[in-house]
Amino acid sequence: MVSWSEAQTQSEQHFETVLAAVGKRYGFTKEELRGSSRSDRRATRFYAREITVYLTWRLVPMWNICHLARVFSADYVEILHIIRKLEQRQQTNEAFAHEMAGWYLDHFDEMIAPRILAAPFLQA
Repeated sequence: MVSWSEAQTQSEQHFETVLAAVGKRYGFTKEELRGSSRSDRRATRFYAREITVYLTWRLVPMWNICHLARVFSADYVEILHIIRKLEQRQQTNEAFAHEMAGWYLDHFDEMIAPRILAAPFLQA
């Protein structure tokens, strides 16, 4: 059983991994990705920030929408809008769905595998 502090540390590490991967791919610093989207409307940065929010939502299960809003200097409505928008885009845009699958496979498989292996339906 993992302690609360270990889970928090692991969540922070997963978040840092997401920030580093998205920042490297799109050429932004962690601070730029975490900062308010209203301060800079460049399309690439805005898109990268949305990807970061969504991947964090999916890969850091301890963090709720309000926590994400604090971390990304946003309100919870903006975070919820990003999550819904990207989920809908994955359902309607096959190329985008493949791009998102590529993120998981190329960068985050070590974060996903332990949760999949720990799933109750896989336990004997």
